[in-house]
Amino acid sequence: SRQSLAGLNPLNIRTLINYQGLLVSGLTGVPLSYLLIRLIRHPRYIKGLMSQLRAQIDKKVTAFEFVVWFIALGGLLVMLLLPMNANSSIFSTNYTLSLLMPVMLWGAMRFGYKLMSLIWTPVLLVSIHFFYHYIPVQEGYGIQLAITSSSYLVFSFVVTYMSMLATRQRAINIRSRSQAFLDPVVHMPNLRALSRELA
Repeated sequence: SRQSLAGLNPLNIRTLINYQGLLVSGLTGVPLSYLLIRLIRHPRYIKGLMSQLRAQIDKKVTAFEFVVWFIALGGLLVMLLLPMNANSSIFSTNYTLSLLMPVMLWGAMRFGYKLMSLIWTPVLLVSIHFFYHYIPVQEGYGIQLAITSSSYLVFSFVVTYMSMLATRQRAINIRSRSQAFLDPVVHMPNLRALSRELA
C-alpha cells in the first residue's frame, strides 16, 4: 500500500546525508565525469591535459616535495581504511579524515586545480565507499554519518576553491611579471627587458 507522507519530517538525517552527497557529487564527480567523457571522445586531449597540469603546478615545486606529499596522503588513506578492531587506535577512525584536510590544502596551494581534482575525487570515492572501516556501528551512527558526509562536502569545497584560487593567483603573477617588461603604449620590450637581456 502507498504510505502517506503527511506528518513526516523531510529534514531528517537520511535526507541530510543524501543532500550532502548530491552536493559532493556535483562538486567533484561532474568535472571528473566530463573529463573522462572528453578523453574517450578525443584521446589526443591527453596531451593538452598534461600541458595544463604542468602549467598549473608551482614552478618552485620539486620532485622531493611531491613524493613527500604523495606519501603523506597515501599513509593517511591507508590508516583511514584499515578495518577497525579491538586494538585499533584513533587513527583508524574518522579522526584521520580530518587530517586529510591540511595535506590536501598543501597540494591545492602547490599543485594547481587540475591535478587536485584528479587526485581528490578518487580519494573521496574510496573514502566514501569504505566508510564502514572508520565509522563504528554504535549509538548515534546516523549522526556520525551525517557529520562525516558534511566533512566530505566542506573538504571538497575548500580544496576546490583554494586550488582554483592559488592557480589563478600564479597566473596573475606570471602575467604581471611579463607585463613589467613591456611598454604600456607601444607594447614592445622596454628598457627593463633590455637590461635583463644584457645582464
